[in-house]
Amino acid sequence: MRERDNERSLRECMERYGGKALKFASTGNNGVPDRLVILPGGRIIMVELKTECGRLSSIQAYQHKKLRELGVKVITLYGTRGVSDFIAEVRQRYSDDSLAAHWRADYPLPNSDFYDVYGKQDRKDRYEEGGGTL
Repeated sequence: MRERDNERSLRECMERYGGKALKFASTGNNGVPDRLVILPGGRIIMVELKTECGRLSSIQAYQHKKLRELGVKVITLYGTRGVSDFIAEVRQRYSDDSLAAHWRADYPLPNSDFYDVYGKQDRKDRYEEGGGTL
């Protein structure tokens, strides 16, 4: 699946659960995340979408680090699996349907935040060759 298909899927699902996934472009600030996800209750998450084998560029890694230092939640979704896993967690936290309510009652969510990475088993970002890790 292409990145734009994942963007559409993310946008449609966020709207289904009462949120928004807005395309984000910051002129003059290369490397900022692709989407601004706004969840019910005013929760805002910046989301970077990558293909299954995609990697963060060094400027993206730098921008993500700086945003996190400011207290912004930045997550990276790798491929269809990453988008699906994130949507499943949003559904579990925010859906009003009876299945999600039943799930929340039987398996309460920890007080922890959303993960930083979805779609990778080790939950670690991938970087360009020579980009290193932060």
